Amino acid sequence: MKATIEQEFKGSINGYQIKDKNVFYTAEFIIQNLESAKNIEINDSEFTRDLIETIERINQKADQPEFDNIEKDTYYSITSEQTLKDFRLRCEGYEYYAEDFNKNLILGKYDGVFTAKKEQALADEKAMPKEIKEVTKDWDKTGKSAIERYLKEHFKEHVNTPEKTKELVKLIEDNNQKNMVELLSTGYKVKEMKDASIYMKKGLTAQSAIKIATNPKYSKIKDQLDSLPADVKKSVNLEQTVKKSMSKIDNDKNIKK
Repeated sequence: MKATIEQEFKGSINGYQIKDKNVFYTAEFIIQNLESAKNIEINDSEFTRDLIETIERINQKADQPEFDNIEKDTYYSITSEQTLKDFRLRCEGYEYYAEDFNKNLILGKYDGVFTAKKEQALADEKAMPKEIKEVTKDWDKTGKSAIERYLKEHFKEHVNTPEKTKELVKLIEDNNQKNMVELLSTGYKVKEMKDASIYMKKGLTAQSAIKIATNPKYSKIKDQLDSLPADVKKSVNLEQTVKKSMSKIDNDKNIKK
């Protein structure tokens, strides 16, 4: 996705001009989460245009702005569906105005947008030491020994002492195992993963959590998250809020450039 903002609000996503900043941020939020959840890049102008026009239509017909509800309901659809084309643009009480867009999804109008999904997924799997999904699926049954063997086979530098081995095995056991191994394979250090796991437990995805843990430009967001209690209940809204705040920081920096 290519997103830009100019001083007097004039946004652009994939070449489609947007004058309403709320429409911009909602469309950007949805596309970013689609990209993140399904590991693809969306640059299709027709898909972007139809998505934005549908968001605008819902808000024109609604009694009050529905941007937050569109984001919340659509985010749930993105994260709960197994394939990208199965997601739907949602907004409780106003689904009627998204019917055309959702029907286009069902009929395959945007299938070309999703083509990269399989190619990218295959490339990512090849880049990993083994197909992580297969490796990790039985770890809950086989326990620490399977994790330890895998780490010693593929990540010797991280498990070259008993203490390091114990720390990393526990980190993987206590969190989403697939996400942890993916982060490790991508090159993140154990300490960075440990920091990220704090935010994952509060409801962030692995991708958002690692950015917060490792990128200084998000330090204000990090401070706000650190102020939340350690046992805070996981929240879909927290992921949405953080994504929006990160996007605003990114866009503000682009404006200053």
